[in-house]
Amino acid sequence: MVFDRGGWSPKLFARLVASGFDILTYRKGKCRQLPTSCFTMHEATVDGRQLRYCLAETGTYLGYGPPRARRRLHLRQVTRLTDEGHQTAIITSRRDLSAAEIAHRMFERWRQENFFKYLREEYALDALIDYGAEPADASREVPNPRRKELNAEVRRAYAELAVLAAEHGAEAFTNVEGVRRTMRGFKIANAPLARRFLAAIEKLAALEAAATRSPRASRCSSSPMQRS
Repeated sequence: MVFDRGGWSPKLFARLVASGFDILTYRKGKCRQLPTSCFTMHEATVDGRQLRYCLAETGTYLGYGPPRARRRLHLRQVTRLTDEGHQTAIITSRRDLSAAEIAHRMFERWRQENFFKYLREEYALDALIDYGAEPADASREVPNPRRKELNAEVRRAYAELAVLAAEHGAEAFTNVEGVRRTMRGFKIANAPLARRFLAAIEKLAALEAAATRSPRASRCSSSPMQRS
């Protein structure tokens, strides 16, 4: 994992190395300057390019953890000396690469930065871990919630009507002809049930008419919608 000083955290480095990853980054903060006698010229050919760096290689310990349980992580340090005399220290857990390859991977990290820049611009990489708000498409149609509510009420009204119809049928089936010989007598005896039945029919008709008048879809609100 190659990153800049912004990712500096010895505790994180220890977790990454323990998990089987390798790290490569600039050393953050002040560190002891090396004598110029420690530096030698290193050459390597990488991707068809001839590289030359003035480098010095040492080991370093990074402390991490609470004061009473301080721990140390041993890493490899490769320091580059420029023609102006400036020293740039690189630390890594990779021990199988040459010092020149370490320097090349750190100094050429712009290729990876360009890759992630491309992913951000073309594939919205940051949106995978970003919380923000964006305006809804005002031209997009969404199901009308009122129509959904009315359809649910219509279904309940049908169920209620079915129960009343079953009850009315049961009364007719068990009607004692010796007591109520005519339909008129049956209706008079079951007038309360009939009124409930007719009221249920009227309620169902009114709900169906309201559902028919209500549009199936409506325009999306222009208020912002949260995304994550």
